[in-house]
Amino acid sequence: MEEESLPAEAPTRETTDTSVSIAPPVQEQNNPDAVTADDLVGPWHLVEDEKDNATAMEAIPGAMEFGSSMEITSDGHISWYIGADGGIGTYSLSGNILSADMTNDFEGSSMKMEFTAEKTDGVLFLYTEYKGLLLCWSQGEGETGKDGEDTGEAAHPGADVVELVNLRGDTTTVYKLADGTYMDRIERRFAYNGTDTWIDEDGVEWNEVVK
Repeated sequence: MEEESLPAEAPTRETTDTSVSIAPPVQEQNNPDAVTADDLVGPWHLVEDEKDNATAMEAIPGAMEFGSSMEITSDGHISWYIGADGGIGTYSLSGNILSADMTNDFEGSSMKMEFTAEKTDGVLFLYTEYKGLLLCWSQGEGETGKDGEDTGEAAHPGADVVELVNLRGDTTTVYKLADGTYMDRIERRFAYNGTDTWIDEDGVEWNEVVK
């Protein structure tokens, strides 16, 4: 008796779905608190009663009389002073950290400083540590000097800190006082004519150093 032959099964064929779903790349959202160099350019001053600012004003020689000021320029330069102390140099910006290579005006030594930029309620502040004190800087001329008078150009002409030279080649750095006159670190007074000449108390004529 012949066995019935079963119908041959159709060969099964595995199908492979070669389509791959690719998610679009995740794009980073712009950080609204990110700081650019343009945000930092301009004058700065110590914020009254913030962090260790009050202590610094009492501890640093001449701070109560000379006040404080900092200037950041768009070409990478930075300068600051608190009383008879201060420095000048260049800076670079990485994220919210401003790193400065500076020369201390008072001691003539090199120093490195870091300023951390932070925004609070939309207002930008710079924080830095100097001589064990945490300082807080705010944008704008602010009020300087022991009488709280604005010593910016609107009140008196001339920069807050100026390096001068006389005809003999002597140089000195002077600081603007609240009354618009200038004083150097040996407490020598200078009168400014509002344009390009400073006269010291001995009648010697000085001019700004050309850099």
